[in-house]
Amino acid sequence: MLAHWDALDARLYNLRHNLTIDGKPMSLALYEAPADPVALLVQRAQSGTQVSGVSGARLTVPPYRFIAILPRAYNAVATLSRFGETLLSLLERSDRASQEELQQQQFLDMSSYAITLQQQAIDGLAADRQSLEASRVVAQNRYDSYYALYQENISSTEQSIMDTRASAQGILIGAQSMLIATGALKLIPNVFGLADGGSRYEGATEATANVLMTVSQAMEIGADRLATSENYRRRREEWQIQYEQAQAEVDALDKQLDALTIREQAAQTELMRVQVQQAQTQATLNFLKTRFTQATLYQWLSGQLAALYYQVYDAVVSMCLSAQACWQYEMGDFATTFVRTGAWNDHYRGLQVGETLQLNLHQMEAAYLARNERRLEITRTVSLKDLLKKEEFDSKRKSGSFDFDLNEKLFDEDYPGHYMRQIKTVSISLPTLVGPYQDVKATLTQTKSSTLLNASVNGVKYLNNPNSDKGDANIVTNLRASQQIAISSGLNDAGQFELNFGDERYLPFEGTGAVSSWILSFPRHDKSATQKAMLDALTDVIVHVRYTAVDGGESFAKEVEGLLKAKR
Repeated sequence: MLAHWDALDARLYNLRHNLTIDGKPMSLALYEAPADPVALLVQRAQSGTQVSGVSGARLTVPPYRFIAILPRAYNAVATLSRFGETLLSLLERSDRASQEELQQQQFLDMSSYAITLQQQAIDGLAADRQSLEASRVVAQNRYDSYYALYQENISSTEQSIMDTRASAQGILIGAQSMLIATGALKLIPNVFGLADGGSRYEGATEATANVLMTVSQAMEIGADRLATSENYRRRREEWQIQYEQAQAEVDALDKQLDALTIREQAAQTELMRVQVQQAQTQATLNFLKTRFTQATLYQWLSGQLAALYYQVYDAVVSMCLSAQACWQYEMGDFATTFVRTGAWNDHYRGLQVGETLQLNLHQMEAAYLARNERRLEITRTVSLKDLLKKEEFDSKRKSGSFDFDLNEKLFDEDYPGHYMRQIKTVSISLPTLVGPYQDVKATLTQTKSSTLLNASVNGVKYLNNPNSDKGDANIVTNLRASQQIAISSGLNDAGQFELNFGDERYLPFEGTGAVSSWILSFPRHDKSATQKAMLDALTDVIVHVRYTAVDGGESFAKEVEGLLKAKR
């Protein structure tokens, strides 16, 4: 707990004394432009990377070169893409598992309907059986009735009627015979009595008429008998047809009942199948809901991975922004951006964001290969004794600290048409006497640097008069500020055991503006006898600045030359 309080006190002290949070001196412009709220929001969206075209803009640049950080950014993006693919796979598995459970639940619900429908079908078949059996009873009754009538043919009553009619016919014929005899008797004359006349001659015709009437009635009675017999015969034939039809209906209904029996058995079998299927569906649903790899597992996994996925995305975007910062730092182009920090889409869980970042890296790499041309490589050697004049040099030597500026005029007097002056290395030579096996002990710190990005005369004017309240959009200051090296040998010492220009990391002060301010300090200059003796013997401080620059053309050189003449 005490250590935390000490760290907090140290950081508060640094912030209150114009130091960075880690204790390095800061050089802030006296007339710094006010902060733009929109730019601050953009900076926050870009994970703290400050990219601006205004004077005084600072860019957080990592210590590794673009060609070193780019493959690592590619690997990080590939990892992010794999996270996205895994998340998509988990989401698909979760949806598939949920779909399987939903389908089984639907199958279970449908099986209940199927059982109900099958039971209703069985009930319908039972009703059909009752209807067919009732129809068979009716047909059988009709058959029995007509067959009995057919077998009986003529009933006893009908036979009695026929016999009675025959008797009546005999009686009628007898009566007619007597009428015929009566007519014949009328022809006999009266021989007894007082009547005048004798025989009746109409008796012959009357007897003849009675004979004909008797014959006619006999024929009519015979015809009636024949008609009755024929009617009975035709009726018997109709009864035969009726009972045969009834028998056919009974046979057909028997066959329908047999077929209905088979359908009832099939319906019962189908009902059993549906019931078994329902039981199997219920068992499958229970398994899907109780298995370890159920939908809730994939939902939990996708939730966990989604949280990790966003954290990985945040880290990968930071690395891509670092690669972009290196690209801008090395190209000297702070207006061009490649990384889309708003590619994440919460609605779609950030899927495909890795592919978007990969495209951004490819675009960045293509631009790097197209624009990374070799610049002018220049060495500038500066004598602090000449730069500061002898009196000031002696005063600073006694104080053990040399603060000096390498201003725009110093470089314009050599090459007035150059811009984009960026340091490659800075080394120090100390013409002094040291004892055997003794080392120089000094620290060189860069307190400020400025870089002119374009061939802008206004930018040159601002660099020649940095206290002006008019900034310039073509100038960036304090990139990778407050760097320092330790001087040990004093012989063209760049603060490195081995000066390796192919190092993956930037060399000290590499890429910062050649127009810069410095402090060369000698620790314990007033307490160490060897340090005091070395400073007393120090005759000069030689600063070797190796930097690159871009030629702005003849017109720009003439304008800068005109500014130099005006200052003289």
